Amino acid sequence: LNNAAVGQATQLVVIDTTASTTTAAVTAINDNEGNVQGVVATGGTTDDTTPGVSGTLSAALATGETVRVYNGATYVGDATVNGTTWSFTDNVTNPASGTTVSYTARVADKALNQSAAGTAYTATINTSVPTLTISSIAGDAVADAGNGTYSALERGNTAGATIDGTRPVVSGTSVNVEQGSTVNVVINIAGVDKTYTAIVGANGAWTTTALSDADAVALNHGNTYAITALVSNTAGKQAIDHNNGMFIDIAAPDIPTVVNTFAGTTTPTLTGAAQKAVPGTSVTYIALATGDTLTVTVGGATYSGTVGSLPTGMTYDANTHTWSVNTASVMPNSGTLTLASGNTYDVGVTVSAGGVSQHDVSAGELVINTTAPTITLDAISGGYINAVEKGQALTLNGTTTAQVGATVSVTGLDNTTYYGTAVAGASGQPNTFVITVPAANVTAFSVDGSTLHATAHVTNLFHLSGSAAQDVVVDTTGPSFSSASAATDVAE
Repeated sequence: LNNAAVGQATQLVVIDTTASTTTAAVTAINDNEGNVQGVVATGGTTDDTTPGVSGTLSAALATGETVRVYNGATYVGDATVNGTTWSFTDNVTNPASGTTVSYTARVADKALNQSAAGTAYTATINTSVPTLTISSIAGDAVADAGNGTYSALERGNTAGATIDGTRPVVSGTSVNVEQGSTVNVVINIAGVDKTYTAIVGANGAWTTTALSDADAVALNHGNTYAITALVSNTAGKQAIDHNNGMFIDIAAPDIPTVVNTFAGTTTPTLTGAAQKAVPGTSVTYIALATGDTLTVTVGGATYSGTVGSLPTGMTYDANTHTWSVNTASVMPNSGTLTLASGNTYDVGVTVSAGGVSQHDVSAGELVINTTAPTITLDAISGGYINAVEKGQALTLNGTTTAQVGATVSVTGLDNTTYYGTAVAGASGQPNTFVITVPAANVTAFSVDGSTLHATAHVTNLFHLSGSAAQDVVVDTTGPSFSSASAATDVAE
């Protein structure tokens, strides 16, 4: 028997069954989607389907150790560790609306021995889109973009600061909004946003509290007041309805009116309506005619003229029954026009026809504010749109001092203008806006490496504008690296 030596190969194997003594805890699920962002309380709700997960370590990791993140029993990836804190974005789970994510984390060594999992941090995913519809204003059913009317019969024989009749309420319906949620309804009266609230019922219906006596009394005859309604579901998704208004009809048709004017100049153009009753009738009304007199007073100045020979800058249209006074071009018959920013003024209009004089019944119709609105556009996607985000919808957030209901537009991301609506901010804070860019549009953004220059624009009710800009870089290329390893043969 030949016992000649034969070649041998050896491999060292380390037996390691000891788990790390360092433990990992999940301390937050971070929502980066929609209007309500930030930390989601455990057991809460989020509309972010790629939520951030973060936590702490009981001690710094040893060499070769990692933090492994789990959703339930499913491993979803390794976290990025910084000292004794860690963070992770779950781009793996892609949970459907209505499902619950349950995150834990474990410290693993090279042999994948893992520490025990801590307490699970959970959240329910809710991506349902809420809707909100105004269906009734001052007792009148309204369709989309329709107006309700607050009438003299409803208002009653009001004198002074108290409404003798009924005060207006606004009602509507909602879908995908939880029972008990608060609907905020905003009406701008004399340049001030007035907010009234309603609670969503089991069937999604809601009705606001009635306007206060002071606000109802301040509603000027002949004007339409825009109404904005807003609600958010528990996931933070907003629904807005701002296509309706309330028309104020509290006097006879021959009572002249003044259109509420919000001017960004101290030489505004004032407008309104005027007609007269046909002599001998109480229900027939016609346009003013040649020889009838129109007088407008404001800010210490009186402007007067005769229909048919009105001075330059003062007009009357017999077809539409409307009048105007351009205070920048017409000279007052008496007094001096004195208007200043930040003030509210009464505009008086009197019509004299056939020996009968009628005067408007409104007050505080002119508000002057020459300060342009401010607007801020928050950093977009942290300044970068990565490969995952380029396949998702993009949320644009910001603030503005423009009134609730103001339209905000964003340009520069592509060839599309994106629109949002200013809604009430927190107490003492500017109003906010949220604009969502659809995923398909984000996918079509410029190629990798491009810098997009987004600009947000807003115009307030004083017809003054503001803008703000943010850049965002499209960066869809992951880092590249190389690794080399050396193997050593052991000969015996």
